[in-house]
Amino acid sequence: MKPDGHLRKLRAGDLEQLAATMRPEDAAEVRATGLEPLQALEQSVAASAITFAVELGGELAAVGGVVAVTNGLGPAVYHRPWLLTAPAVVRHRSAFWTLSKRVVLTLRSSFPLLVNHVDERYAAAVRWARRLGAEVRPAVPFGASGELFHPIVWRSPWAQG
Repeated sequence: MKPDGHLRKLRAGDLEQLAATMRPEDAAEVRATGLEPLQALEQSVAASAITFAVELGGELAAVGGVVAVTNGLGPAVYHRPWLLTAPAVVRHRSAFWTLSKRVVLTLRSSFPLLVNHVDERYAAAVRWARRLGAEVRPAVPFGASGELFHPIVWRSPWAQG
């Protein structure tokens, strides 16, 4: 029997649970930005217009969201999707992949330009973004100490620029 995967609203304790069980690669990426896992989750959720939890096989597997990035003069210039994961995404790889494709398709139909950065050392996340149709650009200094991160971009066909 395949484990099911679904999105749900965040619940009390989700951020603390994910921070305590975060995959080491995600935690290293977060720390490269100068934050600890719980700090990163709290700040990301607070800045997000959309947030969600991912459950796979009945386990909390990830927390994610979308931050609207503005120039301070009007509507969003672009949106920054983010996702931090727990080991359940590896245990339920197929369900995670299926759900990831649905979420990215929905986000791309809702937001013309999605941009974020992925730690160059996090090869699995770079492959995941590329397989989901992101343009993975050459790594540039981005982290708290100038660590290298790949800009990743999803541009909808109707996006301008």
